[in-house]
Amino acid sequence: MVCSPSRVVGVLFLAVASLPQSASALDTWDPYGPLGAGADLWFVGKVDPTGGPKGEPRGELGGVLRGYLGLGPFNLYGTFELVADPATGIDLVGGGPGIYAAPIDTAVFDLDLGFEFLFLGPDAAVLVPTPWVELNIDFGPKQSVAGIFAKVDLPIRLTPVQDEDPSVRLDLEWTIGAYFSFAKRHQLLLGWRDLATLLPSSEVPPGEVAIGWNAKIIPVLELITEVAVGIPLAEEWPTFTGTIGLELALGGGP
Repeated sequence: MVCSPSRVVGVLFLAVASLPQSASALDTWDPYGPLGAGADLWFVGKVDPTGGPKGEPRGELGGVLRGYLGLGPFNLYGTFELVADPATGIDLVGGGPGIYAAPIDTAVFDLDLGFEFLFLGPDAAVLVPTPWVELNIDFGPKQSVAGIFAKVDLPIRLTPVQDEDPSVRLDLEWTIGAYFSFAKRHQLLLGWRDLATLLPSSEVPPGEVAIGWNAKIIPVLELITEVAVGIPLAEEWPTFTGTIGLELALGGGP
């Protein structure tokens, strides 16, 4: 929430390969108090100038809805994701439960640990169990000045899960960034995210750089925005992604 940057996959769709690696924009995960509750709603648009089958421009649209429930020492959450390619009409639907906790939560240093199960595809044919960890270092009380953060995810994609011998893909995804608080209830965020495929073959694309602006509209509601540029490979064009979302935190929330 205005208070911390990357507590949500990023994002922007952790388990959906066609959109950037993070189920949300530059923002951080916040622990909820007992029976605290919250919800996130994100919309993402991506443009690839040469991503079509014949090198023509290609666009994608996506949305993420996530709900949270605080249960004291740990927090539960559920995610629903949708990605649509207007050119082909292909939709990718996914979702699933997750759990996270903050074993270290101080005024200047936070450590969050989480695990989620995502099911992707209309028949839930792809299972993506994902452990993740996030670190936050704040240079002022209650994120009032600036700070740095890093989030690492290890999604394991099993496709299709119904087979006796499903194919396995192991990725390492990370987001590294910094935030700067200004004008009370506003934050500017800068970040870099990338994805390295570890199995079945090793591959590390250039990743993307992002800039975000978060603002508290009212004490329980925050506006999240981001613009990201994908770093191109040789003879390719950069991709462009825009994200806008709302985060709602009710009684007992962060």
